[in-house]
Amino acid sequence: MTTRLVLTAPEGGVIGLPLPIGAFSYSVVTHDVGVLQVCIGREWASQIDYEQRIEVYRRIEPLPLYRVRSYFVEIVDEVTDEKQREALLLTCLDANALLAWRDIYAFSKSSQATKSDHADDIMRAYVREQLGTTATNPLDAAYFTVEADSHEGPALSVSNAWTNLMQALQGISDEAEGAGSRVYFQMRDGQGAAQYNFHTSITCPGTDRSLSSGNPLLVGLSYGNVTRVVRSRDASEEVNHVVAIGAGEGTARKTGEYIDQTTATRSVWSRKKVVYTETSLNTTTALASSAKRAVVKGKARERIIVTLADAPGFRYGYDWLAGDRLTVTHNAVDYTGIVKAVTWNVDDNGAEHLDAKLEIVL
Repeated sequence: MTTRLVLTAPEGGVIGLPLPIGAFSYSVVTHDVGVLQVCIGREWASQIDYEQRIEVYRRIEPLPLYRVRSYFVEIVDEVTDEKQREALLLTCLDANALLAWRDIYAFSKSSQATKSDHADDIMRAYVREQLGTTATNPLDAAYFTVEADSHEGPALSVSNAWTNLMQALQGISDEAEGAGSRVYFQMRDGQGAAQYNFHTSITCPGTDRSLSSGNPLLVGLSYGNVTRVVRSRDASEEVNHVVAIGAGEGTARKTGEYIDQTTATRSVWSRKKVVYTETSLNTTTALASSAKRAVVKGKARERIIVTLADAPGFRYGYDWLAGDRLTVTHNAVDYTGIVKAVTWNVDDNGAEHLDAKLEIVL
């Protein structure tokens, strides 16, 4: 296996091929921002600037070299160690950061804030209005596109005023799951040098390799491609009592409330109450419904967390990728989920070490 880094201008022209000094790592994730951290020679200092791109290429036999992901340079640290060796430590963010760098600039109840449609089409509408052709400060269409509406996600009604775009999309994905089908989203690297496309999917962001697909992978401790399985029950972020505060002022302000009586009263310490503002709503019924959704979203989680390993017949980049849907068999039970994050740690000798988790919410 070979990993190569290419430094390019923000628009994509190649600047050079910096060689890593020591170990480096990069991650590929859905629904969040992937990170590349690498040390390169101090001699590159005059050539490094913000929003330049580092493209990560990887080769695995018998495939040709392929581009894994590209990352924007955002932090440049000049490092000197105890032996007076100098280097540049670069922290770079993948294209999903474009979603985190914009807020939804819209007043409550405006058409830009409040939307009713299929969940995936709502996501695209927000992205077009903040980054695309209808944005106040749009990205250049030569470098960024939003795929056409596909009407696949569940029908939702949402409101996002003065909200970070990434956080709004994550919230819509969560609501869609509660309505029956999660919608996945990501900024995909395009075919051009510096092109990105906003993409959504329903079944999975990658390829379905689960047991119910036509081309399944066998995954589990007994197959040699899993090193650890954890069954976790987690109430650390549980919410079981929500008060939603809506439109109005003072005592005239509308409120709605929802309590999960079972979990809020399971012990003398169990009540976990939050209050939040939802000024786009002005009826008690609507606010109570919003509070109920927040309680459902905040329920204690039970998960199966599976640590995956590269193995014959289960090679990353050849047999499977981040975003794929896999089934793991554990204690004679099949669990199916999405590989939401993969991190590669490359050591001083160029050897790759995989850190990949398959997480299934029960």
